[in-house]
Amino acid sequence: MACCTYGFTLFPGRAAPDTFLYFSAEQIERGRQYSRAIRVNYVLSVFAQVAFLVWLVFTGRASALSRWLEQTVGGGFWTGLLLFFLALWLFLQLINLPFTLFSSYCWQHWWGFSTQAMGSWWGGLF
Repeated sequence: MACCTYGFTLFPGRAAPDTFLYFSAEQIERGRQYSRAIRVNYVLSVFAQVAFLVWLVFTGRASALSRWLEQTVGGGFWTGLLLFFLALWLFLQLINLPFTLFSSYCWQHWWGFSTQAMGSWWGGLF
């Protein structure tokens, strides 16, 4: 199912006939140009995160990180588990950061949809 979803994300197909009642063919094409890069960016982001998770699990780094957090904190299994998932979330956010920067800051400025300053964007990110 995911393969089909990503295929549709990259290649959305024809616009519904009713769409042409409200938009010209040129407007529809411009909309597709705008969203194409965002769609590709999304798929690349998912693949980067999945690649990281696969690497983490199959190299044994996940269990090593879990053991290290449990031993370092000394709070026991549940505290180590909580910190492991917190660290995992943080790693995934860092991996996703360049993709988020592109889609929600750079691309929006390129198309003229945003005038937000970089500092303000960073503040809104967290």
